[in-house]
Amino acid sequence: MSSIWEPKDDYNTVDDFIERTHRCITGKDHATFSADAAPAMLHEPAVEWIKTQLNNIKEELGRELDILEVGSGYGRWPVVLEGFFETYTGVDVTESRVKHAAKHYSKENVSFHHIKPCDWSMDKKYDVVLSLMVLQHLKMQDALDTFAEIENHLKEDGVAVLHEGRIGRITEAEANDLYLSDDCPAHMIYKPISLFEGVAPLEWHQEDENKKFPCQFILRRKNETAN
Repeated sequence: MSSIWEPKDDYNTVDDFIERTHRCITGKDHATFSADAAPAMLHEPAVEWIKTQLNNIKEELGRELDILEVGSGYGRWPVVLEGFFETYTGVDVTESRVKHAAKHYSKENVSFHHIKPCDWSMDKKYDVVLSLMVLQHLKMQDALDTFAEIENHLKEDGVAVLHEGRIGRITEAEANDLYLSDDCPAHMIYKPISLFEGVAPLEWHQEDENKKFPCQFILRRKNETAN
């Protein structure tokens, strides 16, 4: 599936993200590193929303949750979500972030793994797959490929929980203009409604289909939705 805009041939969002991470690790961007690495810096309403979803899913499934986080970054989410899962597995495309997470936050039931972008397998299915402020950094095709991997790693009755921060507030024309700018922020270049229409062939549905530009999603396969 092609993007909703004409992409620049020499722009790769994954490579750009890894380069930005290098600036953080080497001390050239301390503010970003601090915000990404510190659990206390997480936005409280987002944390509470995710905790509520996990509680609901646990009650619905009737079992403790094995959680996979796609784009686990510096590993801060399992810290604030402790007590809401039985096991927590984080995967990320940036090796330096995985090393930081493993060093500071690994436990007997929490682990972190370096993966290839949009092409990976953990050889396991999970009750919940989290994607938290990740897709906003990707170009459309990378996001669609990531969705395919999320779907592949869910149990038959599993649930995907997505939270995005700064998307859906620009028009397609504005996105095209931003994308042509040399300093284009990757997280502002697509509308989430287009993304979710794109994954319709996976037979997932959005919990609240009336939202025009939602930033939070609970996704399930249509034929597996609980009554």
